Amino acid sequence: MLDICLLGTGGMQPLPYRWLTSMMARCDGSNLLIDCGEGTQTAARRAGVNLMKMDAVCLTHYHGDHIFGLPGLLQTLGCQGRTRPLALYGPKGLGEVWAALRVLTGPLPYPVYAEVLDAPAALCEKFGGWPQGAKLTPVPTRHRVVSQGYRLDLPRAGRFSPEQARALGVPVKQWKTLQHGESITLDGGRVIQPEAVLGPARQGLSFVFSGDTAPCPVLTFCSATPPMLCRSRPRRPNSTATAPSGRAQLSPPKRARSGSGSSTIRP
Repeated sequence: MLDICLLGTGGMQPLPYRWLTSMMARCDGSNLLIDCGEGTQTAARRAGVNLMKMDAVCLTHYHGDHIFGLPGLLQTLGCQGRTRPLALYGPKGLGEVWAALRVLTGPLPYPVYAEVLDAPAALCEKFGGWPQGAKLTPVPTRHRVVSQGYRLDLPRAGRFSPEQARALGVPVKQWKTLQHGESITLDGGRVIQPEAVLGPARQGLSFVFSGDTAPCPVLTFCSATPPMLCRSRPRRPNSTATAPSGRAQLSPPKRARSGSGSSTIRP
């Protein structure tokens, strides 16, 4: 299951009940935060999102309305007793930005590893807990400054067959191991491979978060097949801000979704 929670979708100026850009992607207990605008912590508490469980913070670019919530969040995690390392991803220029943020956060009781993400990252290898084959890919976008979006891809194994598992004598408590693509060994020493109880692989799940961007060919190509595309757009001067729309719906490719809430994408 992939859960997308839009913590904030405002641009430049936070509004009542509409915080600045931030989004949490959750999958079976593993979490990625994309952007961290002002008000992210408040929005997360209201949405019931546990920011302590984050594996990484992914920044689309370094304008203030996308990063000014980060120093306070990092301090809060330290005060709450975090010791697990946190990854910080972003486009070119992250080193200089992180050096400035460290001055604001002061010493932290956990390491933060800042890395310019310019190639796909295998999430399971980096953090564990993510499904095998889960991948985070930077997507170049078009903005006034260096920027990038992110595409999250989750594979989906074939459908599990309880009947076949029972026929092979697999205890119910070991079904989950096979469903996760791992082999098991029965008491008699017989090894059961996942392929013995799983059908053909199904189409995976994908989600694209663009950040601030104008239309660009790379983003169009990367969002051609995913079930959900989310684009952040700053509010233009003299425009009317819309109230949050509640629970976000899955958007067809090339459509932006405005508002706040969460959307669950299930197999």
